[in-house]
Amino acid sequence: MEITVRKTRIYFLHFFKMIKYLKIKRTDKIRKKSGIKATYIFYMEKDSKKGNVIQERSISIKKSILVCGKAASGKTRWIRRMMINAPQIWTKIQEPVILIEANETITEWQEQQQVRNWWQRENPEKEWRRLRVSEKKKVLLQYVKQNWTVVFIDDTERLNGRKLDLVKEMLTQSKSKIWVCSAIAENRINPSLRNFITKSNPQTFVLNSPVAYDATNALTITICMFCVIIGWYPAAIAIGGVRMLSKGMFSTKQQ
Repeated sequence: MEITVRKTRIYFLHFFKMIKYLKIKRTDKIRKKSGIKATYIFYMEKDSKKGNVIQERSISIKKSILVCGKAASGKTRWIRRMMINAPQIWTKIQEPVILIEANETITEWQEQQQVRNWWQRENPEKEWRRLRVSEKKKVLLQYVKQNWTVVFIDDTERLNGRKLDLVKEMLTQSKSKIWVCSAIAENRINPSLRNFITKSNPQTFVLNSPVAYDATNALTITICMFCVIIGWYPAAIAIGGVRMLSKGMFSTKQQ
């Protein structure tokens, strides 16, 4: 019985120390159609940084990808690494990939160098700087509609308003129908965009984060329930009241 308990403890500790990350594997194998060396992406789980591999899962390049995880879980790093290696991973790519960052403006999305270069090749007699903002928006949509490329979206849950509408248009009109999104959680994404993402049936990966989070609410509720169970009703009311006051208009708020 003692041996079983020890094994259980080790497994329990490994569960919380588990590391989830992206692995990009390059090979010398040449793909016949593109003539490019084959590059594959894998989702890895290890029990510790230098421990044993628990799971190795191949990521399909024929389906979209949704990466979820809390702050500092490595979502943006996943996005950047796949962007850098995109031509070797998705060999059908005709033009450089598009990066949509939710904290940037629509103008910054439109002014990406690959979009400007493509439009200039298609319209050598015109000047990019003379285009109106509305015209540049149409160019961005044409870029993903006419070219087989991959759309990368970081912090998807922050999209709203005009940004959200533009992203939905890009994903629905995309020629490749392949996108890579990152978000804190799937249920935090705007419902209209979340419905589209769910219908696309993407490959979903959830990363863990070493950052500590505030568990005050959970602890307060637990203490209140314990007080109610043992009959300490005044204490439960007092604790609940103090917690409610701490969330009021004049309470200090974490930025």
